Amino acid sequence: DTIGSNEKFEVKIFPNPTTNEFTVTTKTTSTKLVQVMVTDLHGSKLYTDAGSRDKKYIFGNNFAAGIYFVHVIQDKLEKTVKLIKLSK
Repeated sequence: DTIGSNEKFEVKIFPNPTTNEFTVTTKTTSTKLVQVMVTDLHGSKLYTDAGSRDKKYIFGNNFAAGIYFVHVIQDKLEKTVKLIKLSK
């Protein structure tokens, strides 16, 4: 997605679904801090982290099978993606 004329904010999450862990990467033109938060269907926070736009966020190995949401935020830009964790 392109916001404005020069701002780019792309979020990649893989693998999805998974039986193991998820990896989140971002491609963005901004150098502002990226925040990653994972919630369950009830809105409970299960994982939070923040870092540079080049950081890889890896999580979910300890999550039970189910549906989760990852919220990736950078300044005023936000993307939310549904995650599916399968039984091993």
